[in-house]
Amino acid sequence: VLDESVSDEPLQLKGPFVDLFDATLPVVREKVLSPGQRALLYDVQWTRKICNCPKVLAAAGRVRGKSYKDKVLTFTVRGPANVRGVARILAPTAPKSVTANPPRAFEQAWDTDTGLLLSWEHTAEDIEFRAEF
Repeated sequence: VLDESVSDEPLQLKGPFVDLFDATLPVVREKVLSPGQRALLYDVQWTRKICNCPKVLAAAGRVRGKSYKDKVLTFTVRGPANVRGVARILAPTAPKSVTANPPRAFEQAWDTDTGLLLSWEHTAEDIEFRAEF
């Protein structure tokens, strides 16, 4: 929000948004910004209007090879070793299963506004995630 605005009133945004300045990619349902504050928010509702199919919204890591076919979303992600990887996936329904190749421990959480959140430890190698819906 610019500090040279015609008003000193804070800007109030209603979500859901994904906060891209936070490494955990949290869902923000409301954001209030005063003059001089900054935010980078991914508008989930805008994306849902275009395509309400499973897709990667944002990730902490380099995502390649995204594909959604026959109710299966696959993507490859890579990041530096010993850094927490996170991916927020837009999905209208919870996945039946999620796997990683090569196999590794990962956490998953479901959010009704955005979909699936995956988190894992990067190992500086490609990881392919496969989510069956």
